[in-house]
Amino acid sequence: MCHGAARALAGIMAGFDSIKSQVTIVDGSGAVLGRIDINSTNATGWGTSRGLIEGHAKEIVDFATGVEAG
Repeated sequence: MCHGAARALAGIMAGFDSIKSQVTIVDGSGAVLGRIDINSTNATGWGTSRGLIEGHAKEIVDFATGVEAG
């Protein structure tokens, strides 16, 4: 993640941000109910790190609660 000051000074030249998570849902006995790799990027460098983090968290919540993407 680029620091906010770097983003403010360099704009899109500061590079892109990326968050990667592997989420595994297990039941009480340890059986795997679901697994997903979630990759969120801000390839253009526009927007805020907060927006990227919130979007990434929403994808995790959607998976955990069974909400279909799209």
